[in-house]
Amino acid sequence: MPAELEHDTPSFGPASTIAQWLDSVDQLGAQIPTQALTDKSLPHPLGSERTLEDNMLNLQIGVITAEILDDPELFDPEKAKEFVDALINPTKDISPQGTVNHLVEKQRVFLEKGEGWQFGKVGLEVHPLAQRIVFKLHALTTALEHYCQPGANQYEDQLADIFTQRILDRSSQMRILANAIGPTRFSVRWVDFLEGRENPSLLNWIKEAQTSKQLPQRDYLSRNLLSITAGESGVTPGTVVQLLEKRTIRSTGAVPPLRSSDVANTHAHNNKVEVYLPLMGPVMLKVQYDGVGDIHTYTADPNFNADLDLSRIGARMVDGQPAVVYDGKTYRAEEGQRVISIPLEDSRYLQLYVVRPGDIHLFDNVGISPAPAYALAMGFPREEGLDLSNDFNPTDFSK
Repeated sequence: MPAELEHDTPSFGPASTIAQWLDSVDQLGAQIPTQALTDKSLPHPLGSERTLEDNMLNLQIGVITAEILDDPELFDPEKAKEFVDALINPTKDISPQGTVNHLVEKQRVFLEKGEGWQFGKVGLEVHPLAQRIVFKLHALTTALEHYCQPGANQYEDQLADIFTQRILDRSSQMRILANAIGPTRFSVRWVDFLEGRENPSLLNWIKEAQTSKQLPQRDYLSRNLLSITAGESGVTPGTVVQLLEKRTIRSTGAVPPLRSSDVANTHAHNNKVEVYLPLMGPVMLKVQYDGVGDIHTYTADPNFNADLDLSRIGARMVDGQPAVVYDGKTYRAEEGQRVISIPLEDSRYLQLYVVRPGDIHLFDNVGISPAPAYALAMGFPREEGLDLSNDFNPTDFSK
C-alpha cells in the first residue's frame, strides 16, 4: 500500500473493492467516443495501458468513496453496504461494462452538441491523465447515483461536487487527484464549480467590488437570475461599469429544474458597445458577430490575479474603434480582432472581449452546480450623444 494511504484508510475492505471495480472500468475506457480537438492523430486518452499509478489512484478514490459511503447524510448504511456488495456481484446496471455503456450514450449526446469527453464539465483540460481520472470519477458517480440519499442528489452531478470537495480537502495527500480536477492549467477543472475554490483571492475581490463605492447601484433580475452592481467609470465619464453575477439554474430549487433556455437573455443592442471580462466560475460569453455565422464562446481565465483597480479603468470609442483605458493608457484590439489585451505585471495579460451593436450575445452560467458565474462588463455608445436607455433587443441566435 502506498505510504500516504497507510493512515488514511477508514475501511480498507470497501476501498479495495471499489479500487478493483475501477481497475475493470479502466480497461473499457477506449470504448468512449471522443471529439477531435486537433488535426494531429493522437492516441485515445482513455486507451493507454494501465500502470501502477492507476492502481494507486484507484485505491485513493476507493478511500474517498468509502468515507463518503460512511456519511449518513449522503448514504443510508444499508444502501452503502448494498452498493459495495453490488460491486462484488454486479448487476447489469452497476457492472463495469453496464456503467461504461451508460457513459458512452451520454457522451454521444455531448458530441451531437459539439462538446465531448475531453471537456469534462466546461472544457479547459487537455491532459490525458486528467481525462483518465475524470473517466474514473464519472464512472463511479454514475454507479453511486442508484444508492445515494437526497443529500447527495439535490441537483444533477452533486456527487461530482462532493467528490471534488473531499479530494481538494486532502490535496496535500492526494496531489495527483487534486491537480487533475483543478486548479492547475491542464486539468479538468471541476473545481470551477465550487465557488471560491478555483481562485479564493479573486472571489474576495469580487465580493469587495460588489459592495464598493465604485459600484453603488444594485439590481437583481429574478427572471434571468442575474445580479448587477454598477457605477459610472471615473476614467471615461458616461461609461457604465457593471459587475455581473449569474446564478445557476440549479440554485433556484425549482422542481423540475429550470432549463438554460428558461432564464436565457440572448439579445443585441442598436447603439451600445460593450467589452466583457469573464471572471470566474462556469461563465461563458457567447457572441454571434453581426447576428450571423459562427457563435464564438469566451470563458474565464482560471488563473486571473485579483489586482484590477476599478478606479483606474474605463472604455470608450477612439477613432471609431472600441478601446479600454487602464492606468492612463489606451488599448484597442488589433485590426479585424475582437480581443483587447492589456499587459499586466509578470508578463500577464488582461483580455476583454468586444461586443458591437448588432452582435447577438449571451452572458451565461453553463454550470450544473449552484456556483455563480461572474463577469465585468463596460458599456458605452458607439457615437457620442446616443441614448442607451432601453437599448436592449431580445434576439435569438440565428441559424
